[in-house]
Amino acid sequence: MGKKGLMIVGTVVLLAGSVTAWAYHYGEGWSVDRADRMVERISERLELDAAQRSKLEALKAKLVSLRQEHASKRQDTKEAVLSLLNEPTLDRNRAEALVQERVGRIQSAAPEVIGLFADFYDGLNPDQQKTLRERLAAKFDRSHHRH
Repeated sequence: MGKKGLMIVGTVVLLAGSVTAWAYHYGEGWSVDRADRMVERISERLELDAAQRSKLEALKAKLVSLRQEHASKRQDTKEAVLSLLNEPTLDRNRAEALVQERVGRIQSAAPEVIGLFADFYDGLNPDQQKTLRERLAAKFDRSHHRH
């Protein structure tokens, strides 16, 4: 496998974990304080009532928990990828196992995260949902242009 192939596999392995939830978007600068500030901003912008905010707090708690859990495994994954790339030939089975491990963690967390987000979203009134959709669409558009 050539250099390009190794770079693709390395990229796939490193990026596989980044799709767990939007919490992973914040990289090394992410913190619990930042998550708290996000809840404050969302609560203010959407004018959430106590029940809605409680659902948002539950979602945040789960995302913080996942972030901390995955952060503890990040160094091991980086070392494993570098180890793969230091060999004269790529161990495809090991690379696939790394990807599947990350994907498995994402898949196991997804139903609960989706459920918590759905509980939050479904508890919003139509105007709040519209505002949230518009803000997310704008954010996704800005993120797309950065890459």
